[in-house]
Amino acid sequence: MKKILFFTVMLLLPVATNAQLALKVGLTGNVAVGNMSDFWDGGPGVDINLKYLFAKHFGVGISTGYHHFFGDDGKKWDDEYVDYDDVGQGVVPIHLFFQYLIGQKRFQPYFGAELGVSRVETEYTFEFDGGDGEYDHDYTNFSYGPVLGIYINFGDSKVGADISTRLNFIPSSSDYHKEKSFYAGLTLGLVFRFW
Repeated sequence: MKKILFFTVMLLLPVATNAQLALKVGLTGNVAVGNMSDFWDGGPGVDINLKYLFAKHFGVGISTGYHHFFGDDGKKWDDEYVDYDDVGQGVVPIHLFFQYLIGQKRFQPYFGAELGVSRVETEYTFEFDGGDGEYDHDYTNFSYGPVLGIYINFGDSKVGADISTRLNFIPSSSDYHKEKSFYAGLTLGLVFRFW
């Protein structure tokens, strides 16, 4: 998963020498929603995106990041207590996105949507009366979601701020969970303009 993130970032950076491009790097907090919250809590993450502004109010680009989720250390399963340790799930979304920006003042709200794939990796160790073991499962699935945010322009500076929230929907590959899982995230980031 880390290799996927590394190569995606390496693809983003060289393109950032062109005009009308903006690179956003941010820290994000995520929380599981719906059936995903039955197994996972929240967690931290990082987001990176590269946006091309092809008109005054329209932008397109590519985004990626790493979102981590923490799980419970113990659960009951078929009336038998199972002790879980080192429970974690990591998600690497790789999305294309579209944004519509409202106005051109210092505070510039926007809304949009993302579409692409997400790499999901789940790891934990477990122990119960019958023995112990390790679980390590990963899969890549189609993912999508809406985005809502605001860009804060610092005047003539090439650096601005961005506050955004989004939902990421990921169809599950598990036989036990047929419904789509999704999570919400809030990102605080810096935006570097290349024009």
